[in-house]
Amino acid sequence: MLVHNPVLEKPVLHPHPSVPVAASQLHVAIICDGNGRWATSRALSRSAGHRAGAEAARRVIRCAPHLGIHTLTLFALSSANWARPAAEVAAILQILHEYLAAETSHCLDEGIRPDHHWPP
Repeated sequence: MLVHNPVLEKPVLHPHPSVPVAASQLHVAIICDGNGRWATSRALSRSAGHRAGAEAARRVIRCAPHLGIHTLTLFALSSANWARPAAEVAAILQILHEYLAAETSHCLDEGIRPDHHWPP
């Protein structure tokens, strides 16, 4: 189980002893949820929470290969996101655009690639 503690600088891998998985087959899926609530609880803007979530995702993506994670799935947007206020949706899409622009070369250098079979 990969656990992210926002207080820590990086995620920590805590293997569950009852789930033997070959490292070459390790697939971790993360639902990126609660960033807006996290920010609101700290008197920050919801978009500040989404930006903090993007930074957490960046750390996970960068360390995943070193932890033996072969496949990493991030569920960052859902159909429910489109019902949010237009300004918040625009902020989420802007953060996603900035992230993809900034991280593309790193992902290419590391051999990280999108799953071309998605969506099904």
